[in-house]
Amino acid sequence: STSDTLDEVVKSLFNDSDFKNKNCLGSVNSFNFCRLMVQSAHFIYSYLQKCDPERIGSQKVIFSIPTGAFGNAISCFFAVKMGLPVEKLIACSNTNEATYNLLKRGKFDPKEVVCTLAPAIDIQVPYNVERFFYLTIAEENAEKLKTIMKLFEKKELQLSESELQNLN
Repeated sequence: STSDTLDEVVKSLFNDSDFKNKNCLGSVNSFNFCRLMVQSAHFIYSYLQKCDPERIGSQKVIFSIPTGAFGNAISCFFAVKMGLPVEKLIACSNTNEATYNLLKRGKFDPKEVVCTLAPAIDIQVPYNVERFFYLTIAEENAEKLKTIMKLFEKKELQLSESELQNLN
């Protein structure tokens, strides 16, 4: 069993509103939007620690972060949407490179999870990428977002070259 297997069960439980409300489900992983907002604050704090006080707001930074389920990356993206001046976000992966393949090649084709020395990113289903799709696609085209999300859920997503360019 892998983290992906557990994530699928947790996600299905949280999507069952009756069960979730009856059992008062809560979560501190990145399924929980509040956790992502706290992580966004970490990027803002890091920015303030790194920047020249006289250049705050105009000085841009580059963040390089590990990513498995894409939680840290989407948290940074939320901070950028709130105005944090980030020049580049580098999302790093290990052998389990499903996120890399999706964002660089446009193909979501999860494989078997390979256990590494970084189990927190030993993930093939980057579920927080759904939030990234929402933030980058939904504002312009809700129908396209629905199609992409259905294909992502079925693990059959292949983005076109133009869709891929819009994400990066």
